[in-house]
Amino acid sequence: MDILKIIYYIIAYTMQFFLWLVIGRVAVLIIGGGRRNVLVDFFINFTQPIYNFVQTIFPFIRVPEEKRNSGWGVIDGMVPFVAIIFIWLLEKIIRIIISVIIVNMSA
Repeated sequence: MDILKIIYYIIAYTMQFFLWLVIGRVAVLIIGGGRRNVLVDFFINFTQPIYNFVQTIFPFIRVPEEKRNSGWGVIDGMVPFVAIIFIWLLEKIIRIIISVIIVNMSA
């Protein structure tokens, strides 16, 4: 039972880390105005798989090509917001599943 709690904490902390990486990417891109540097590349490299996954599931949230050079295009439109909600919901679902397993094993 303790191993399930440990697994949950590892998953939860990892998902929170990715959540804050997405928030950090948006903040750095807004502050930097879309300029590329080492810090921006760090955030882009770590969050791009999450962005690609979210864009695959929700293709309608992509920024149109005519708005790609605007401020909305710099932060990739709705992708970071949907990614934050997706990570948050996934963590909550995992929490529920693990808690149901723990309760059923202890009964």
